[in-house]
Amino acid sequence: MRQHVLVVDDEELMRSLLSMGLNGAGFLVTTANDGAEALSLLVDGVAAPAPVDLLLTDFNMPHLTGLDLVDALKRAGVDLPWFLMSGDMNEALAAEALSRGCAGCIGKPVRLPVLAEHIRQALEVSPRGQKQEHKTLAAQGH
Repeated sequence: MRQHVLVVDDEELMRSLLSMGLNGAGFLVTTANDGAEALSLLVDGVAAPAPVDLLLTDFNMPHLTGLDLVDALKRAGVDLPWFLMSGDMNEALAAEALSRGCAGCIGKPVRLPVLAEHIRQALEVSPRGQKQEHKTLAAQGH
């Protein structure tokens, strides 16, 4: 069975590119256009084709940031590996995300082969729901 990644990003083009690229890399991909939709999928199980193995979320989104989304998921008892993406990734944001259990921080633009490999590594290091190693990915500009 393919590993399932939930991609959350408010930019339609970014969601489409990530979905196509990660599907091509062998992942089952579901997308959500914001944190509220992601919460519905992960907490309520609305329209999710399979249990989600990893969350890939943008930081800057309306209503809920990527960090707010992860906090809300944890409050709801959902614990899964996650990566944070941002076009404005910096050391302070990466440090904050890593302190909250993030598997890796990714600057946009994202190189899909690099991202897919880091997702595979995160899922190999730690099966769903277990603590994992923390990494900051230098994907921006590659």
